[in-house]
Amino acid sequence: ETNNQNNMVTSAISYLIQTRFTYEIKINENLKLTPNINITHASNGAQQAPNRGINIVTANIGLSYRILQAETDLQIEEVKAEDVLPYHIYILVSGGRNTKTLQVREPLPFFNINVTAQKYLNAKSDLQLGLEFFHSNSLKEQIRTNWFFNEEQRKLDFRRIGLFLGHDLKFGKLSFITQVGAYLYNPSKIRMPVYQRYGLKYQFHPHLITQVSLKVHAATAEQAELGIGWRF
Repeated sequence: ETNNQNNMVTSAISYLIQTRFTYEIKINENLKLTPNINITHASNGAQQAPNRGINIVTANIGLSYRILQAETDLQIEEVKAEDVLPYHIYILVSGGRNTKTLQVREPLPFFNINVTAQKYLNAKSDLQLGLEFFHSNSLKEQIRTNWFFNEEQRKLDFRRIGLFLGHDLKFGKLSFITQVGAYLYNPSKIRMPVYQRYGLKYQFHPHLITQVSLKVHAATAEQAELGIGWRF
C-alpha cells in the first residue's frame, strides 16, 4: 500500500546480515561498560531488479552490574584436539540466479568454482587462501546490453578469476566465513576490483561441506550463493 513499486527489496525472499562489534571495559570487579557498533544489511542478493537494499549502522553503550558472585572451585584446562591436520584443501561449487541492472531484469543463472587452502589456527579459527572462477550469465547480458559500450566492448569476456583471503569462525561443525578478494582477470571491469563474501558453512561429513553466502562489492550485493564442496 505504501511502497507499491517495492524498489528497495523486490523479491519474496530477502537476506539479512547483522554484525556487532563489542568492547568490554572493566570498571571494577562487578561493573562493566560495553560500547557496541552494529551493522545491518538487507537485500535480495541481486535475485531481482531493482534491489537498492538497506544498510543501517547504529551504536549503543551498555552498563552491567553483577549482583552476586558465584563461588566455584572450577579448574579450567585447555583440551587440545588430537589428529588435527594443520592444513587442508577443499573444492567448492556454488550457484544461483541473479540480475543487476534495469536492462537485465530477468534473473539468470551463475556458478562459481573455487579451490581453497585452509590453515588451522585453533579450535575457533582457520585462515583461508583461495582461487575462484566466476561464470555469470547476468554479467554476460549486462555487457552485451550496456548503453555506454561500443560494439568492440560488448564482446568482452564476462568470465572472471579472483584471489581471496578469508577467515573461518568455527562453532563446532558450523562456521561463519568472511572473505576479501580481488579480481586477477576481469576484462569488462564493470564491477569493483575488490569483493567481499559473508556466509555460513556446515560440515556434514569429514569430507562433505555445504555453504550459503552473499557476495558483495562494498555495500552492494552481487549474488546469493548456495554451494556444496569436498574437503581433502
